[in-house]
Amino acid sequence: MASRLYQHLLETYEPRRERSVLNGSGPAPIQVDDQNDGDNITHFCTVFVTVGRKDRMLVEVEGHFPISPELAAFAGQHGGNVDQKAGRLTVQVLPGQTGVLVELAERIRATSGEGATVGNPEWSTIAGRTAGSIERLVSAVLAFLNPVAAVTADTGAMARNHS
Repeated sequence: MASRLYQHLLETYEPRRERSVLNGSGPAPIQVDDQNDGDNITHFCTVFVTVGRKDRMLVEVEGHFPISPELAAFAGQHGGNVDQKAGRLTVQVLPGQTGVLVELAERIRATSGEGATVGNPEWSTIAGRTAGSIERLVSAVLAFLNPVAAVTADTGAMARNHS
């Protein structure tokens, strides 16, 4: 059976998807980026999260993006790894470690001027979108951890937008 965190993220990102989707060994990865039909898939960066045992999340960033030695070291420090050739970076975090994801987003955003190093002319835009997708994942995890605060924040934002 899938965890409550997995169900929450599935409802947040894929509301039409079957609630008990499992791959052969556990919950299937959930795509958490903002990819749309207008994106050039060659230059886009896809972000997935897989929720494992004890709600440990494997966050995967895949695509044509610059992975600096510092970004690779960061991934390694957080239970992840890097495959430069495949354009893949992973980190592992528990729900209470959202600060790691915030830092990952900041580090990815900081590479926005380095698209030419990997031949990705769209990276200056895609870097921000990728970082934004990770930041929205943080918001979704925080809403799971503290649903009352999330409702209060949403209600406050709606009130500000309507005043």
